[in-house]
Amino acid sequence: MVATIGYIILYALGGTLLAATWTFLIGIAGAPGAFLAYKLAPHESWHDGSVGKGSIIGLLVCVIGQVYVALAFTALGIGLLRTLRANRPDLIGWIFWVVAFVISGLPALFAAKEAASKAEKKTQDVASVITLVLAEVGFFIFLLFPSLMRVGWAWMPYV
Repeated sequence: MVATIGYIILYALGGTLLAATWTFLIGIAGAPGAFLAYKLAPHESWHDGSVGKGSIIGLLVCVIGQVYVALAFTALGIGLLRTLRANRPDLIGWIFWVVAFVISGLPALFAAKEAASKAEKKTQDVASVITLVLAEVGFFIFLLFPSLMRVGWAWMPYV
């Protein structure tokens, strides 16, 4: 029991530190979409509601990149947790999954938190909020259908 709680604490602390650095990767993954939105629609703004096709196209590219990277983090976390948990069916084993759910959304949450603090929203800020929702939904999809992790994230260890 004490060893299990220790593993949970190590998983939570290590996952949080990795999530903080993974947030940087989410920003890099969304940059092409933000750049595309700026080039296609330099005068459109999410702040004043003048959003057109250029901003929407850039937003879609941004979200696709960010969600892919966020779900890679989720796949890594689920894979590591399956190895660490070693099929424990007891109540303590389920605490691992609760911690994993929270940690899987941390990179997107950190990015969305930064976006929420800005007065004027840019394409990447809007994409960060959408990424947060899709990353958490992706956690449950990967949990229920683990074979889907192998479709796009087979390169991740422990998948």
